[in-house]
Amino acid sequence: QNVMRDIDYYKLPLYNFCWDESDSEALKENREIMDYTPFSVVTCDEVIDNEFGPVRVRRYPWGSIEVDDEGQCDFALLRYILLNSHIADLINFTEDVLYENYRTKKLEVGGFAEGEGGDEEDDDEEDEQVLSTSKKD
Repeated sequence: QNVMRDIDYYKLPLYNFCWDESDSEALKENREIMDYTPFSVVTCDEVIDNEFGPVRVRRYPWGSIEVDDEGQCDFALLRYILLNSHIADLINFTEDVLYENYRTKKLEVGGFAEGEGGDEEDDDEEDEQVLSTSKKD
């Protein structure tokens, strides 16, 4: 709840899963996924062997988290979203929204000079502006 409150307060953009009313199965899946936001992702720092085979874990002073245990970490769900169920949506969003907004902005200010690499800090600021603009669309 605290994380979601901060996301709202700072107006951070979140990926908006498609809500196609004609596809009841996808609508149900997207509602279930939205219940998990914000995702809790923990990376592993070692692999241990237990009775079921190798397990990826992150050790803390108070205990361990199994990266692939859906009750402890949303890594498996996020991997499924990014690589399976929503890959086409993410590709289309990147091409149709993010890239087109970026391209339009660059063309408005005169485009790219040949060999122009740009300043990385300026590019980061522009990317943030483009992302926030795309969420309004």
